[in-house]
Amino acid sequence: EPERKPNIADLLYEKKIDFIINIPNTSTLEKYVGMLYDEYQIRRKSLELGIPVLSTIELAESFVKTLEWLQKNETSKEPLGSYKDVN
Repeated sequence: EPERKPNIADLLYEKKIDFIINIPNTSTLEKYVGMLYDEYQIRRKSLELGIPVLSTIELAESFVKTLEWLQKNETSKEPLGSYKDVN
């Protein structure tokens, strides 16, 4: 709703959003057409500003599972060559 302030565009430009999970869900064609335009605008502005966007439920679930795993497990940084099989 562009007339509402602040709206998502305002928040994006003000750098108040770091990450977006944007999954469309509607049952009527009229709403769907309007949502497509809104979804496009959000993705485009996010891309221009370097803000990551997840746009499918599968990707969002995978991302959350990865964050949960990272919280529970210790990770390390190794040079890429150390992962290569030398045999």
